[in-house]
Amino acid sequence: MIWIRLAWRNIWRNRLRSAIQFTIIAGSVFLGVVFHNLAMGNYRNMIRQGTRMGSGDVAIYNEKWFRMRRTNFTLTEDDVLPAVRKLNMADRYFLRFYISGYARSTGTGFPVNIVAMQLKKEVKDHPLLRGTHIESERDIIVGEKLARKLKISEGKRLVVMLGMRDGELTGLLFRVRRVIRTGIEEVDCCTAFADLDYVRNNTGYRGHIHEVAILLRRGSPDEAKRKLNELLHPPARAYTWRESMKELASAIAYDYMGLVMFMLFLYIVISVGTVNVLFMSVMDRMREFGMLRAIGMKPGQISRMIFTECLLLGATAGITGLLLALLVNVYLSTHGINIEGLMKLAGQESVSYGGVLIEPVIRSTWEWKGTAGYTIFIVILSILASWFPARWINRKSVAELMRR
Repeated sequence: MIWIRLAWRNIWRNRLRSAIQFTIIAGSVFLGVVFHNLAMGNYRNMIRQGTRMGSGDVAIYNEKWFRMRRTNFTLTEDDVLPAVRKLNMADRYFLRFYISGYARSTGTGFPVNIVAMQLKKEVKDHPLLRGTHIESERDIIVGEKLARKLKISEGKRLVVMLGMRDGELTGLLFRVRRVIRTGIEEVDCCTAFADLDYVRNNTGYRGHIHEVAILLRRGSPDEAKRKLNELLHPPARAYTWRESMKELASAIAYDYMGLVMFMLFLYIVISVGTVNVLFMSVMDRMREFGMLRAIGMKPGQISRMIFTECLLLGATAGITGLLLALLVNVYLSTHGINIEGLMKLAGQESVSYGGVLIEPVIRSTWEWKGTAGYTIFIVILSILASWFPARWINRKSVAELMRR
């Protein structure tokens, strides 16, 4: 107990210096936890958006189509749906068929990628199509830039030339139900969303699909992938969203590396600042340490006293910073940060990252592993900073200490 009493007394001897060190440690914990949870919340939102507008948490493809993206490499519903229905982890699933064609309207033509999907089902949840009212199987949703190139608007007719399964060409008549502006170049310039059965039935691909996008209600994508692959037969194979949406996975990994580099720089600043404050504290008490050594205190005991002093300061500052961060996280997880004003200031109606549309409100999440890790690491770092001042003071002789 004597070490705790001595350390506590030393902390209060120079309140300004202790307050500076306390603020450095508490502020570092606060920033680390807030930025980490905000980043994790943003990544979770990106994944949620991406899985709903892309391949789902886990998806099933023909292995050859997954590698080469050729229309004739398909699966049939009978091949895959029995396995999907046996997956008790699944919440819902969507069937999709991809085909390229040539769109024509009023004498103007342009290549187009058709995403044929269960429109009436997907518009309820798809981030790009949400809120669209589908009336007919001939309804089509087109990107803004594509609509401008084709000189069409909502309500106008559109003919798309598509290759049939037998190698012939066919023209399908659509009516533009909605023109969307997403901020994703690939969607805005050359993508259209059409009814699955209408496209398949008129191109000879009745019952064929390229993708089954599955949203999970529980469990991990890796676990779902393993279970599906046990039920499926080649060429059908399940892939997680990280495999099917590599651009999104790479974007998140790259962004997280930036966060780690920022935190690493912050840790270096913390270490230098803590060592400097402790060193100055030790320098001011050199005569005191000399007297303690003269009356029989061993170097190890002096090191223990400095270590305990830093432990008390680091622990209290770490807990304070953590509590403040958790209070801020309560607000950020419910209300979030609205960046819509910044988007308008930059002249953007929407922002996409990694091929995914970003919501204008960024919300934090509760990621306890990272929260505890940042707090403990910073406290340990501040404690380890006591090693250099303690070692420096113990290398001095009693006479040197007393002369100071």
